[in-house]
Amino acid sequence: MSFLPAIVHNRMEVLDSSSILSRITVDRPYFAFQHLYRVLESDWGIYGTFRREQELGAELGPISTAEIGRHLAILGTCAASLERPTSPRCYYLANHATWLRQSPPISTSPDSPFVARARIIKRHKTEIEAEIQLICNDTIVGTLFVRYHVIGALAFKIQFSNCKNTSTFPIHPSPYRDPVPLRYAEIGDTRVEAFSEGFSLFHCSGHFPNYPMWPVAVIMSAFGQTTRKLLLQRNGRDIYYEVISANMEATMLPKAEDTIRFETQFLSQIDNSCAIVNRGYLGSHQVCELHTALKLSKIPDLLYTLSNPDTEYGENGH
Repeated sequence: MSFLPAIVHNRMEVLDSSSILSRITVDRPYFAFQHLYRVLESDWGIYGTFRREQELGAELGPISTAEIGRHLAILGTCAASLERPTSPRCYYLANHATWLRQSPPISTSPDSPFVARARIIKRHKTEIEAEIQLICNDTIVGTLFVRYHVIGALAFKIQFSNCKNTSTFPIHPSPYRDPVPLRYAEIGDTRVEAFSEGFSLFHCSGHFPNYPMWPVAVIMSAFGQTTRKLLLQRNGRDIYYEVISANMEATMLPKAEDTIRFETQFLSQIDNSCAIVNRGYLGSHQVCELHTALKLSKIPDLLYTLSNPDTEYGENGH
């Protein structure tokens, strides 16, 4: 684990991932941390290392915001389980998350390692809040704040009994490497609408085993695709973007076989900054909502900044 941040070497306590997995309610391949550990005398409850799985699409890296949300939200549940090691196993349902980027995009190779660290900042009987940071090349990329609704295993199984399915799938290949299959119904200058197509139990592998439901992070990944379509339509050619901030509210958990309608709307733009709102629906019911503040880059600007380390986007990249 020589790629871990220099500040934590020689002060690590490696944790048993299988023991932690037995106390949380996700499994591989949705859980994709390679190592979990504590750092002595740190006020962060847990650290984890992982590598990027998904392609970036039009988003400036080093990793998509949707994939950041997936890994970091999982680490938050690991931190919660470590705080109460003797408590009964429970489900942590992320219903609100805020992402704040703290550094410009870092240029990395596709297999570059990432480090995340998490701590619980608020705890109530049925709700907890976690702060999780993403680190790359010893630089804090950004911070994710997640609020979880906590529900006991028995209550979860009763509430979501209609989702039960004991089908199993191999860990490899991971379904989370591929984009969500979408069918576009409308592509306009201010609005894009698409429907999930061909989504199956396999695409939820490891997410609430035996109760396959759409992971919120996968819905966020679909929003990334519709956002790119909208920006392409508005600009007449491909364009790249950086997510400066994102605010997500989830209101329900659709079953894996449910068809989700994705709606992306343009709100406003000042210079190269714009605001987008994304909503997901199951029938007439809203599943989740995502507000994002984006910084846009044209292709020539992107190529210039990635090849010049002294520019804003490249200063931490080489």
